[in-house]
Amino acid sequence: VTGQLSITIDTPAEGFVTAEETITVTGTVGPGVTVADVNGQQVVISGTDTGTTRNYTATGMRLASGLNVLVARGRDGAGRVATASRRGTYLKNAPAISIGTPAPSTITGATTINVAGTYSYLDPATIAVTNVTANATPVDADTRVWSDTSGAYDVDVPLIIGKQTLRVSGRDAAGREAFATVEVTRDAASPSIVIASPVDHSYFGPQHGDTFAVTGSFTAADGARLEVNGVPATVSGTTYSAP
Repeated sequence: VTGQLSITIDTPAEGFVTAEETITVTGTVGPGVTVADVNGQQVVISGTDTGTTRNYTATGMRLASGLNVLVARGRDGAGRVATASRRGTYLKNAPAISIGTPAPSTITGATTINVAGTYSYLDPATIAVTNVTANATPVDADTRVWSDTSGAYDVDVPLIIGKQTLRVSGRDAAGREAFATVEVTRDAASPSIVIASPVDHSYFGPQHGDTFAVTGSFTAADGARLEVNGVPATVSGTTYSAP
């Protein structure tokens, strides 16, 4: 028996990452190899001429969650063995991310808002928050790693006037995306109110009776309630009157 036996693994590549539980392994066997296997599973070798280099395929190779080592072995009739190996990772669990703050439908007058939450089974370096409504550039989040698979993030995100959707996303090593959204509103201005009438320090004589009208203008978020000394005011646009 002469010559060195050989076997290769062409796919998958070294350091592969996959979200699939089963994969196909392909490669070649050199001259002299009569049978071959990958992790004990016999492969299908193309052709019958053992004096040439031939291709092989192993389908349905089942992976375990986490790191896997694939070992291909080729044998000749004399019992000699050639080996090749590949290492890769099976990501069994799907990535996930959530938003803890702000709460849905939050209303704020601030120009930025803190978005914070938790993640699992994704690369924390990929976490970013995008103001979708503003078509803004994603803002990378600061992260705190709790374990190999989980952690927390937070980031301050600029807001525009009005209602908007914020989207946080991240990806795992296989490129799978996880995302969550929350809708918040920024007021055009902080709530304010002006009394136009009566003017400050006005005097009302007996001829005015026991009541008088108060009118003015205001700025506030939609749905704001306006009262004057506990009496609900009538609102029209940005003006009000009471009683």
